Amino acid sequence: ITNRIRFHKMGHMEINTMIGCRVDCDFCPQTLLMDKYSSLANIENVSYGNPTFMSFADFKTCLDKIPKEMEVSFGGYSEAFLNPECAKMIVYTHNSGHPVEVYSTLVGMTFEDIKQIEHIPFNIFLIHLPDEPMYAKIAVNKNYIAVLKELLSSNIKNIQAMTMGPLHSKIKEVLDTDVEVDKMISRAGNLENVKPEFKKKLGPLSCNMVSKKSLEDELNHNVLLPNGDVALCCMDYGLQNILGNLLKSDYESLFHNEQYEKIRKKMKAQDSDLICRNCDEAISENELDERRKIVKDYSGDKLASSLIQLYQNLLGRFPDKEGFDYFYDKLTNNELTIQDIEDSIKKSFEHGSTRRPKIYLKNPKIS
Repeated sequence: ITNRIRFHKMGHMEINTMIGCRVDCDFCPQTLLMDKYSSLANIENVSYGNPTFMSFADFKTCLDKIPKEMEVSFGGYSEAFLNPECAKMIVYTHNSGHPVEVYSTLVGMTFEDIKQIEHIPFNIFLIHLPDEPMYAKIAVNKNYIAVLKELLSSNIKNIQAMTMGPLHSKIKEVLDTDVEVDKMISRAGNLENVKPEFKKKLGPLSCNMVSKKSLEDELNHNVLLPNGDVALCCMDYGLQNILGNLLKSDYESLFHNEQYEKIRKKMKAQDSDLICRNCDEAISENELDERRKIVKDYSGDKLASSLIQLYQNLLGRFPDKEGFDYFYDKLTNNELTIQDIEDSIKKSFEHGSTRRPKIYLKNPKIS
């Protein structure tokens, strides 16, 4: 482990391949999204029965403007594979040099799609599995089971899973893995059936989606819509904050315009009408400053570097000041080792609730 604490500025773009997702999860405000997108894109009657899709040509134009080192994920506000050209888009993204992630219910995926993408070294391929209460409207039929089995028997690596409720009984019959129920969030106040578990956040804010690893106070974890518009983030189902359009301008222009400056000003105000103030991922600017101070104060310290890396690897975040101070003191006084701390974190509720299990078939195919 290096004794330098290094962080890389790197944005993330989610590809929303279509609008009108028929999976219609209870925890995704699809009606709000369809209504707002219809108005935004000047398209009449976008609905579950009349969806609108991103064309491959428009996708290619937009992707070619995104920096090659940037992670690109397929998911966004809708099921990516409901767009018949999704696999083709994924292959093009990989061939363009981008790290690729997929978040999918598998609805719309075909055997041919799996063949097209199974050579790609995905950072993560997260399957949203069907649940027994049908919070996600996934038809668990013979075709769905066949696609799931084919995917899990393929060469695709880093497959993990989540579910919104207790696993569907038919899924339990084919999987040799238990998947814990995810805790649902309010989508920054955009859901009627789930309310934020905290009061409106006041004071200057930063986005933890970006800063938890890079320590950058940026707003570059965005969502590309079918018409080329780029929405602020994965919580903005109401499309209140559109940064620009990649069919009409370049990537950097998304962060150098009047709309972006308005959003930044609202985030740094004491109070404002902004979805971030109801978002689980928003943190106070002071919290980000504390993280930066740790990096500055412990620059070149091997123990500090190891501790920070441990938090990021196991919990996907930077250590809070209290946790860092506690464990660093134990390390320097030889009361604990890095291995002791790793074991402690792995036993924590946070690690258990954030860890996505890899999933396996009960009766895997023998090649």
